[in-house]
Amino acid sequence: MAFQAAIDRGATFVLGERGTRPESRRWLTPAQRFGNALCCALIALGWGHRFRDMASLRTIRRDAFERLALRDRAFGWNVEMQVRALELGLRIAEVPVDFHARIAGESKISGNLAGVFRAGWGILTMVARLRFAGDAKTTRRCQTRSAADRARSVACGTAGPTTRTTS
Repeated sequence: MAFQAAIDRGATFVLGERGTRPESRRWLTPAQRFGNALCCALIALGWGHRFRDMASLRTIRRDAFERLALRDRAFGWNVEMQVRALELGLRIAEVPVDFHARIAGESKISGNLAGVFRAGWGILTMVARLRFAGDAKTTRRCQTRSAADRARSVACGTAGPTTRTTS
């Protein structure tokens, strides 16, 4: 429901954010919380937008997805997707979602130390690749959004603390 509400308000890209609800946050491992915070901080430094989560649950309009022209097929895909969405000026909404421990199986990433290091390296490599090999003009545009862009972000948001929408 929250995803549809964000879309109805004009969001092009909606992310399920796992950290707002205490009952969801408690299921994140320390490695997940640290990696999430680090990656969100690096994106904020490089692109001027602070995400709350490197969400695994997401929805995006097909035409917008095709414009992203994603290349990564490994651990950096979610970073690439979120950064390219910023660079294209997509309207992005983060909405709280329920997150629970796995019922069966083990995560390839957070289930073991080797997975944590492989994923961490892939994610950090992608952040660096996007930041330093990207179009500098596009990056500057993301950092210095106009007043009209900021107003559009507010217009896409909701009343209340649970949804944050940006363009």
